[in-house]
Amino acid sequence: MARQVHRRESGRVGEEQLSAITLEIALTNFFNRINRTIREQAGKTW
Repeated sequence: MARQVHRRESGRVGEEQLSAITLEIALTNFFNRINRTIREQAGKTW
């Protein structure tokens, strides 16, 4: 699936933009997993 999305989107945006989007998705996933582990609610302020 990821390769299909990459091929399809690489014609619409540049390689740098595609890398930035991928990094943003990965970071969001990382923080969601950390918050789930420590049972922190999303959107909760300090």
